[in-house]
Amino acid sequence: MKRLRRHSIGRIPGYAAILILAGVTAVAAAGDDGTAPPKAHMRIANPADLSGARAESVYQGIRAALARSYGESGDPVTAAYQGWRRYNLVPYRSSRHGGVFVNNYANERAAAYGRFGGQGPMPVGAVIVKDSFVVTRRGDVMTGPLHLMEKKAPGFDPANDDWLYMSLAADGRLVGVSGGLGAENVTFCAECHARAPAASDHLFFMPRDVRRPSR
Repeated sequence: MKRLRRHSIGRIPGYAAILILAGVTAVAAAGDDGTAPPKAHMRIANPADLSGARAESVYQGIRAALARSYGESGDPVTAAYQGWRRYNLVPYRSSRHGGVFVNNYANERAAAYGRFGGQGPMPVGAVIVKDSFVVTRRGDVMTGPLHLMEKKAPGFDPANDDWLYMSLAADGRLVGVSGGLGAENVTFCAECHARAPAASDHLFFMPRDVRRPSR
């Protein structure tokens, strides 16, 4: 796996930071610096009822666009992750990420992720990526943030079991990366994962009804 690039963070639009912390309620508003939110990919009816096969159909319709948006960061993971195994059958709402719809991908080094707990420490180089999309109350479907975890060599960050955390905004701008630019913006990731069981290497997993069967 290539070393993750450290990007120039610049000024993050207000909507992007709020989106990651608060979810769907913020995306329809412009940023505090006057930046407009990302354009909607489509509009759907009955957004409150979106789930299951219908949510999967929406995701498949915007999947390539999500990758292009994240690819604006220049990080090589954004071009690769959709070729990795996806561990959920359909998108699901993540309460830990403000209610956005998410999908969980992992590279070959993180194949033990498919045991969904109790797998012990992940090997160095394991990468888990969570992409997302937002559905507003009026039914606009928009790109959400991308979150990444990478297991680093012992000593990288012993306090957080050597996990690197990175978040990208919907337009590919770097929100923060552990030990690098904007690191303070991803401390909540480490704090949240610290509450997950140590036996699962502080990983969380999707609801049982959307899990892809182990191979």
